[in-house]
Amino acid sequence: MYTSSAPRVSVIIPTYNQCQLLDRVLLRLTRQTMPAGTFEVVVSDDGSADATKAVVDSYTDRLRISYTYQEDLGYRVAAARNAAARQAAGEIFVFLDSDALACPDFVARHVEAHAGPNVRAVAGYVYGYDSRGGNLGLIEALASASPEDVVARLGGQDGVRDRRYDFVAEHGFDLNRCPLPWVCLWTSNCSVRSADFWAVGGFDEDFEGWGLEDTEFGFRIHQKGIPFYFSQQAWVVHVPRERNLPEQLSQLTVNAERFLRKHPEPVIELDWALITRKTPWLWRPECAALREAEGQAPADVADEIATALADCTAGERIAIFGAGARLPDGAAPAYLIDYDKELLDSALCAATAPTAGHHAIGLRTPLDDQCVGTVVITSRLGPLWKQWGTDIIAEAQRVGRTVRVTMTAA
Repeated sequence: MYTSSAPRVSVIIPTYNQCQLLDRVLLRLTRQTMPAGTFEVVVSDDGSADATKAVVDSYTDRLRISYTYQEDLGYRVAAARNAAARQAAGEIFVFLDSDALACPDFVARHVEAHAGPNVRAVAGYVYGYDSRGGNLGLIEALASASPEDVVARLGGQDGVRDRRYDFVAEHGFDLNRCPLPWVCLWTSNCSVRSADFWAVGGFDEDFEGWGLEDTEFGFRIHQKGIPFYFSQQAWVVHVPRERNLPEQLSQLTVNAERFLRKHPEPVIELDWALITRKTPWLWRPECAALREAEGQAPADVADEIATALADCTAGERIAIFGAGARLPDGAAPAYLIDYDKELLDSALCAATAPTAGHHAIGLRTPLDDQCVGTVVITSRLGPLWKQWGTDIIAEAQRVGRTVRVTMTAA
């Protein structure tokens, strides 16, 4: 049925015990405007015990399709996607979930987004997705109408419209003008060139359990300098399902800790803190508040630091949260913490005693428990204090025996 030439596109679908939904997803792929022989489908089974393999086999005469299986050792979707990618031959990898029903020109629209010399990561539109398990009424709509009809009738409604829509619209639908564009790369519907996928090492298989493996992948794509593109034309409808929210949040918290260990930066630190508070949806506004704080806080707090350390014992180990641009003259060796990378680098460069620096806020630092005698918290944390003061104090108490806050209000 198909030529021996390599397909241009590989549609990668991880799945686990969703054979009936997978059947609907594959059926949609048989109805693409792009000829079936020009793209392949690779289904990666994360240890299903249902009829998943039989469903895949039933499409061998309608799709250029292959199957890979890994033992059920828990939720390992990152490993499943990588296994499919190793088997895939396309120059473009399109990632699709096994509960996402694609539009008729889904594959063609992803190819179009990669046309020409543009190197980009494409985030496709997702109708109906709710990580908290809502939108169950959409199931009834999809049972009696095609995804196209559902989109035409309900696509603009809250709860059905893509949850990223307002955020992207604020920035003229240009993800590269958005703060944190990488959080919009959802693997329920996205694509990258295979060369770029492997250049960043694929998905990090240390991420097990639900959540953040795609966000972390997008973060590395962004670090590599690859721009992002938001395609409203390459859409899918996510079929809602009930979720075990406590278990999901527990797994998300573990992965947030992993993310922060791998990428100890302020925005990831905020993500960890918000997930720990069970309010992960506040990430973007809190990141905006962090950017505002950089312009509001004093850059030089050397006098505060000198006053706070005036009676410290000689040779005592010190940590400074909100270190600013420089240390006071004659300052002892210290761990410097600051959320402004330029100021932190300036302080490290100018320090006359051996110092170590960490680009962080002070919510969760890389420092060990009780590793210092005194922690100084400067007024650079003032703009964040109302929201995060209690957490910053708790972190300071974790790493040091004595905590000194230089802000009068605090």
